Amino acid sequence: MDLLLTDLSPNRTGMHDVDEARQTDMIEQALLLARRHLRDGGTFLTKVHEQNRTGKKCSTAHTL
Repeated sequence: MDLLLTDLSPNRTGMHDVDEARQTDMIEQALLLARRHLRDGGTFLTKVHEQNRTGKKCSTAHTL
């Protein structure tokens, strides 16, 4: 696979910690899929709503 493009977004509950955890989990699952199926030099692109912990996940995505 050359490109994995995701537009994942969990339904928002209004509870910051819950929403952030759900989004982080979705991104982690997409990263697992990217690691398994992207060819060397492939591209992974996802939407991230800016929140506290997701910055760490973005950094991880850049190191694929």
